[in-house]
Parts: sequence; C-alpha cells; structure tokens
Amino acid sequence: MAEAAQIHTTADAAREFLLAFPDYLKEVAVAILPIAGMLFLFQLLTGRFRKRKLLKITGGLFYTYTGLVLFLTGVNVGFMPAGQFLRAAIGAREDTYLLIPILRILTGIPILYFLVPGYLLSLLLTFFVPKIYTGIAFDSGSVASSPMTAAFLLPFAMGACTAAGGNILTDAFGVVAMVAMTPLVTIQVPGPMSELRRHVRTRYLKTQERKNRLCPLKTNTP
Repeated sequence: MAEAAQIHTTADAAREFLLAFPDYLKEVAVAILPIAGMLFLFQLLTGRFRKRKLLKITGGLFYTYTGLVLFLTGVNVGFMPAGQFLRAAIGAREDTYLLIPILRILTGIPILYFLVPGYLLSLLLTFFVPKIYTGIAFDSGSVASSPMTAAFLLPFAMGACTAAGGNILTDAFGVVAMVAMTPLVTIQVPGPMSELRRHVRTRYLKTQERKNRLCPLKTNTP
C-alpha cells in the first residue's frame, strides 16, 4: 500500500493534484475512447443521428470524461491517502477502544459471521414491518455503498489492518459490504415498534368508541 504524501500547506496539496492529473487524463481517455469510437463508427455506417443529436452526444461524452477525471483524481489523491493515514494513526495509538468500529480487523473474525446474521435479520424483518420501511431500507443500502464510501472506508480499513498487523486481503476487504448491510437492519427495526404503537392506538380508540356507545353522555337537567 502506497504511503500518503507529506502535505503541510494548500500549495503542497495542489501540487499533488497537478502531478497526478495527467495520469488520470490518460486513464480515463483510454476507457472512454473505445466507447466513443464505436458510437461514431456506428454513426458513419448508419447515419442514424442528426447533427444536433451528435452534438448532444459529444457534449455528454465530454462531461463524462471531465467528471471521471476529476472524481478519480480527488479519490486517489485526496480521499484514499487520507483514509490510510487517519486509520493508521489511530491504530498506532494505545487507546485501542477507538478501533471498535472495525472489530473484525482486530479479531480476524470471518466476515460471514457478520453478513449472514445481518442479512437474515433484515430478511426476517420484512415479514413484520410495513412495506414502506422495507423499500426505504433496501434503497438506502445501495445508496450507502456509494463510490465515495468505498473510496474512503476501504483505505481506512486497509490502514487499520496494516497498523494492527493483519492481512489486508482477508481482514480489510468487506467493510463496504457491511456498510451496505447496516441500513437494511437499522431502518427496518423501527418498523415493528411503529406497527405496535399503531395497533395500541387503534385498540384504544375502538375501546373509547365502544364505551361512548354503551354509556352515552348524560344531559344536564334544569
């Protein structure tokens, strides 16, 4: 794992980005050019798209290229070294209770012992919670494991694994899967409690309504 550069000022950070920028310009170009080439070859053979449509497609390719270059430069130069440095620094301290969130890395417990019970619990909860909770939970799981999450948490775990003397391949990888699993459980757990409160409230209202029918209000006599 590459060591993070020593950055002390904003100028140092800008220099690191500028030095890495040409590499990612080339990498993204290598990835985008075959797709653009096939698209324009298809256009030459069929002539399906009009000029205005081709201009829109070209603009879209340009925005895609620019966005990927900026994203990869920011992730690889900024986020990943920061995650490695931060977790390695914490792992080197004596107060190891700070490493509780990555208990798996310290203990070497296989990730299946975390994922299998978590997913079984999330699937079991789907039978007892309102559908809205289930839908939001599974959508949140996919959103939580975003590219930025992987770009920061994975080097974060790798730095901790290195500091703790663990095996990066078996201990560090898998943290993103646990991030994706967490919303499935945490969002669905309030579902049964919400259903219980609604059930209690409904029974209370029905009881009050029944009492009002059996014991009508007495009118005051003059």
